[in-house]
Amino acid sequence: MYIKGGTMKIIRARVNNYKSIDDSSWVDMEDVTALVGKNESGKTAFLQAIRKINSIAGAEDQFSIMDYPRKGYIRYKKIHETNPSVVAMAEFRLTTDEIQELESN
Repeated sequence: MYIKGGTMKIIRARVNNYKSIDDSSWVDMEDVTALVGKNESGKTAFLQAIRKINSIAGAEDQFSIMDYPRKGYIRYKKIHETNPSVVAMAEFRLTTDEIQELESN
């Protein structure tokens, strides 16, 4: 749903079982947030997973079983159909107008 002039903001996010990330734990987001870490530590993977939460890119941004961490891929492939992993979670802050719009629909 698109709310004209909306300012919904992500306030925190968490990524599990995505590429090099086992569990990022909850990461608080501010107007400016810096991700700092060694090479190959999961900074880009974290951003890719968050982008997929509410993407407008369609199939290009769907989570794939191939994105599951390699070390658990064989085990996960067996249970994926009946028990898919929750990869990315986020909490958002909505304006009063956005809340009213959602409640009216």
